[in-house]
Amino acid sequence: MIHNWDNACRPIRCATPEGTHQIHELHLEEGEFAMVLPVGGALGNSMLLLHKSQLELLDECKSHPS
Repeated sequence: MIHNWDNACRPIRCATPEGTHQIHELHLEEGEFAMVLPVGGALGNSMLLLHKSQLELLDECKSHPS
């Protein structure tokens, strides 16, 4: 992926009590969401952040698994 303001994904860094994380904000045709990952292969939790409007899309995916 190429990361800049004109593309679908752009990362930022965020200092948290658990350490520095990189936030990948994704804007795709299917919806908008973000992934929060530890930086540089560090150990730690990863999260998927969704707006509540995206929850319907997840329900739809569960109803029609591939």
